[in-house]
Amino acid sequence: MKRINTFCPGCLQDTISCTYNELFNLFGESNPPSGDDKVMHSWTLQEGDSRGEVYDWKDSAKYNGIKNARSFKKKFGYGEDEVYSWHIGASTPEDAAVIKDALLKLLNK
Repeated sequence: MKRINTFCPGCLQDTISCTYNELFNLFGESNPPSGDDKVMHSWTLQEGDSRGEVYDWKDSAKYNGIKNARSFKKKFGYGEDEVYSWHIGASTPEDAAVIKDALLKLLNK
């Protein structure tokens, strides 16, 4: 599995439970936040011919109108080492399954 820097069109197909730090340690800094603040952290990934995106969704303080959030948890709605249900977006359920399976292997889950 590798991280890619190209747009991956798709929609929510599945979820995966892990921490921000697990994803950060595997793939580095996340993509920039979405312009509408619905997504604060995302990684675009490829396994074989399948592409997908792992992302948070509508949990940020900014999206929810909370001002002056200073801690990571208050800013993003989850702690760095707190298990979070990340969305997996892809063009097809099959692509999402490939991405999820590869991620689970990397995470030893």
